[in-house]
Amino acid sequence: MTSLVIEWCQTADPDLIDTLTHFFVSHINPSYISHSELQSGRAITTDQWHNNIPEFIRNDFIEALIVNNDPTPSIATARDDSGALIGLVIISFPDRRFEHTKFAVVDDVVVSPYARGLGVGKKLIAWIAGHLKAAGIQRLFLESGVNNHGAHTFFEQQGFKQVSLTMMREL
Repeated sequence: MTSLVIEWCQTADPDLIDTLTHFFVSHINPSYISHSELQSGRAITTDQWHNNIPEFIRNDFIEALIVNNDPTPSIATARDDSGALIGLVIISFPDRRFEHTKFAVVDDVVVSPYARGLGVGKKLIAWIAGHLKAAGIQRLFLESGVNNHGAHTFFEQQGFKQVSLTMMREL
């Protein structure tokens, strides 16, 4: 891979939504599951995805690209020389009522296994951080599944640090 194109998704093209959905679902495993997947219904337990995960993910992309009237882009993609999708990041701005601290949340980071270790994730995070900082965002948060150790190491290398611990009790 000699070049990498990173850009915000700003189209509601159904083919793009299908491509993003397929990419996302094809490159995640149960270690990816964190509290947000459990809260949203994407996962039914800490180690089992909902059997209709593609529909959940597709609806998330529809929400971000079609329904959401917010002009702030929320999905960034990385493509290789051939134009193939090799990475994506979904960002949200969940609570804008906090005027004293402007923040965003990295909801999802997915990189194709063949592109891992080539700097794609690092470039995606740096690109997004630069855009968000220029837009006045002061902090970038994320959460990650407890068993997603490779991702934890990666995020720490990108300057993230643990600031809390999320716990759950089944009732």
